[in-house]
Amino acid sequence: MVNEIPVSLVEQQEQVVSKRIRRRLGLPPSFSSKGLYGKSTKLQIPLTSLVEEYKVAKTRLYLTLRDSEDEKVSKAGIEVRTGRKWSVTKAVEQAESSL
Repeated sequence: MVNEIPVSLVEQQEQVVSKRIRRRLGLPPSFSSKGLYGKSTKLQIPLTSLVEEYKVAKTRLYLTLRDSEDEKVSKAGIEVRTGRKWSVTKAVEQAESSL
């Protein structure tokens, strides 16, 4: 379940997956993750980073709970846990303030 997994564990898993993808594609180990998952690079593989997908899922969950039409759900103050490295509430606040 996405609710109880910290971002640090997802980052560790992404390292393992990226290593295996590089090996499978015959890329050198020094090939960066930005080159592997980037959308504006020459090597455009239809892959997204595990950390990016994790953050999207957490943000979607937070916004769904916060903006729920059911008053009990939106006023319940449900906390979406992400670990210490990244905070979904801070990320949403920054994104909304930049709009």
